Amino acid sequence: LREIFPRGCARLQYLSDGFFMSSKFMLDKERAQILDMQKRLSTVHNKFLHYKHHELNEIQFDEYDSIQVDLMENVEPTLKMQGYKTDKRELTVYRKFESLAGLCSRRYREECSTRVGCIQALENPDIDLEQRKTDYLLKIKELRRLLNEERATRRKRDAQILKDVHMKSSAL
Repeated sequence: LREIFPRGCARLQYLSDGFFMSSKFMLDKERAQILDMQKRLSTVHNKFLHYKHHELNEIQFDEYDSIQVDLMENVEPTLKMQGYKTDKRELTVYRKFESLAGLCSRRYREECSTRVGCIQALENPDIDLEQRKTDYLLKIKELRRLLNEERATRRKRDAQILKDVHMKSSAL
């Protein structure tokens, strides 16, 4: 504007609607240039507003919203699934660790008891080894006899229950 209107020309005023207005004392040529510039500024202003309100919204919908939808529909479920898989793996590792820790502890206790038993056997040589073997075998025989008796009793009970079931079902 300074190139078109040197100092000394009528003052330019900027109104609230965004148009440049000139004093009524300006020359027609200058006034025509100002009006032309107003039209161009108005066109640029309208294009900018259109771009701002329409084009940017369309670009946002096309570009950013599609990414957000893709994230919500594809990435989020995949992340949840990976989280479940990770939790499952961690639980498996934890269970294996606990199992191995229990196994190691049990084996350590077995070795300790074996060691203590061996030391006691060496400290008390008066106990006859053959006598301990026979006592051990007698205990095993007694346990087998009790087991066979329990098995026979259970079979008799099962047969009686089966008989009762057949009688009640035939009565119906």
